[in-house]
Amino acid sequence: MPVEMNIEQSSKSDNSKKDDSSLSADDRLIGYGAADVTHGGVHAGSITCCGFAKQRSIVATLCPEDNTVRIWNYETYKCEVVHYFGSDEPLALDVHNNGLYLVVSFKDRIRGYNIAMASLIAHNEVIQKGCKEIKFSHGGDYFACASGINLVVFNTTTFEQLVNFQGHMMPIKRLAWAK
Repeated sequence: MPVEMNIEQSSKSDNSKKDDSSLSADDRLIGYGAADVTHGGVHAGSITCCGFAKQRSIVATLCPEDNTVRIWNYETYKCEVVHYFGSDEPLALDVHNNGLYLVVSFKDRIRGYNIAMASLIAHNEVIQKGCKEIKFSHGGDYFACASGINLVVFNTTTFEQLVNFQGHMMPIKRLAWAK
């Protein structure tokens, strides 16, 4: 509501602007920082994971309740891609630094996707059970996944397992790459 009040106050103070009274509250918010959710809608449940691209203005969000990933452009406030996984429940995701590639983990595998104009195209897949956290390296050459008490590192292009770190006492909750 405070945003609406600011919009109404600014339109009253500036006579050159046209009257907003015929527009709905949602229409008045567009252009003032609110997202246009008419295309792509919203998730049907809570967002459990999100990933940002460094070289593109996109953020990917994951909702296991509706089994979807949505790619949002945060400069245009638009949902660009909605991908439904059917009966597969996604657990975690991360977006490559260049914003053209996405990895999603499921209960029994990890799958890589190319981010196309209006869809995700499956690229590569590897069997890895229970990966609850996934993260690309800073350069994007590798990605790591936390599977219980194991940390597994893969090559991004070939999905070849490079190393498997074992020995944590508790399940791994978060991943971060050192610079």
